[in-house]
Amino acid sequence: ASISPIPTGPFDLKVTATSVAVPSLFNDVIDRLLTISNLKLQLTPDNSGQISPGGTVVYAHTLTNTGNTQCTDTFTFNVTPNPAANGWSYTLYKDSDGNGVIDANDTVIPMGSPYDINGAATTPFAVNAEFKLLLKVFAPANATPPTVDIAKIVANGTCNGTATASSPVVDTTTVIIGQVRLVKTQALDQNCDGLKNGDDTDFTATQITAKPGECIRYKIE
Repeated sequence: ASISPIPTGPFDLKVTATSVAVPSLFNDVIDRLLTISNLKLQLTPDNSGQISPGGTVVYAHTLTNTGNTQCTDTFTFNVTPNPAANGWSYTLYKDSDGNGVIDANDTVIPMGSPYDINGAATTPFAVNAEFKLLLKVFAPANATPPTVDIAKIVANGTCNGTATASSPVVDTTTVIIGQVRLVKTQALDQNCDGLKNGDDTDFTATQITAKPGECIRYKIE
């Protein structure tokens, strides 16, 4: 059996040593409290896309606290290469509504500098908490096909007082002429009828989850 997330404890660990020959005279006990600290930040998913010279493409990502201890809400996001090579550029955004596109309320995340993801220093990044972010990739006007740009993102935070880095994600962008882009979005379908009903979510490019037996609608454009 497995437990997720791993509980922190404390757990009472007792070890007893007893003599086989004379157990009543020769024995000793060590009693300790054991605390398990599992520090883990997960950044998902890897993406790939196409771009025309002078164009842009946006990739959606989710940062999740998959450990068993809370983190502070101040993170540093690093995108490499930095600066981007050969006229390419990157901009990170907080995806305020989690819809996978850049809206008026989405704010720029300064790369390489501390950033308060909750907007309040006293609010922790709790276990299983999620933070949505977007990477906007810009290709220079002189980019030629089939040039490939690879951007890697890592989130660095502090969990239970310890510096913790997320798993990296990689966004791969290929330059093409005569751009045709395939976009897949998804939404929860509570009634499993293929229609949007009252409790169904809107289509989004970000990753969503469903339990066994639940349904998801997909839209491909």
